[in-house]
Amino acid sequence: MQEPREGQADLWEQVWREYDSRRSAPAVAALPVVRVERRRRPRGRGVRALLASCIMVSVVCYAVAPLLAAARLGEALAAGDTAWLTEAVDWRQVSPALSEAMLAGATGHSDQAQAFLRDMAQDVARGMATPDGMAGLLRERLPRGSHGATSGMGMIGSIRPLDATRWEVALHAPGEAQQALSITLSLRDAWRLRWQVTGMAVAERPRDIGS
Repeated sequence: MQEPREGQADLWEQVWREYDSRRSAPAVAALPVVRVERRRRPRGRGVRALLASCIMVSVVCYAVAPLLAAARLGEALAAGDTAWLTEAVDWRQVSPALSEAMLAGATGHSDQAQAFLRDMAQDVARGMATPDGMAGLLRERLPRGSHGATSGMGMIGSIRPLDATRWEVALHAPGEAQQALSITLSLRDAWRLRWQVTGMAVAERPRDIGS
């Protein structure tokens, strides 16, 4: 009877040893929970890029608009489109400038001759400061090219910005270098980029060498 009790005692000792060994074993440290955060794209960078693009587009449109208006004017003068010229030109501002240009050539004569030339210059300037008069004067000097609507861009010569709202553009016949007309364009509507002609100066015709 003693032998089974000894075997049973050995079994309990083995169980207790396993229990003690488990308690004395170091606890496994819990792994930290890594929270994956989605990287957000900074909004400021996208807004700045959009703003820069808008500014660039506005600058390009601002620079192109007066050139398109000048080209369209050359086309209208060559074609005698008086309806378009009536809207595109501020004739009340153009008339005094034309009168001054005509009067500049009436100096250096006697008083009587100078008075006559001034009256004649004013009459000519009043006749020129109309859609029909200006179109008739420049129709031969600004003939349309063979490319239809694109010939207006071929009429543009020198370009000189006077200030932020006024540009001076020279016009000549397509394929020629001799200037026929100098116009001043003024910005009338900044939102729609509408430019109107507010000044004109007709260039003198080149004289023949034998004349």
